Amino acid sequence: VERKSVRTLFWLEAHPERYPFYAKDIVRYCERFKEKGGKVQVNILSFAGFYGKEAMMGARKLCDAALADYYAGDIHSLQQEMLMEKYIGGAW
Repeated sequence: VERKSVRTLFWLEAHPERYPFYAKDIVRYCERFKEKGGKVQVNILSFAGFYGKEAMMGARKLCDAALADYYAGDIHSLQQEMLMEKYIGGAW
């Protein structure tokens, strides 16, 4: 059996909802980014309001517009861990 590996590289915009300069036109920005082959990752804790109302609204807009390719979260504190478990119900 011959084994071949294929690597696919792409640009990933991680948690754009957390950047204030995207807030006004986040949907338009992410649409344009994806048209160029990029992928969009939304932070799960943004939905829970951990990064503020603006980030929460941006995450919801991206989700509603079906622009998020990935939902992820990184945990740097016990508070984030507890909120993540509460928000996703311990599914991870």
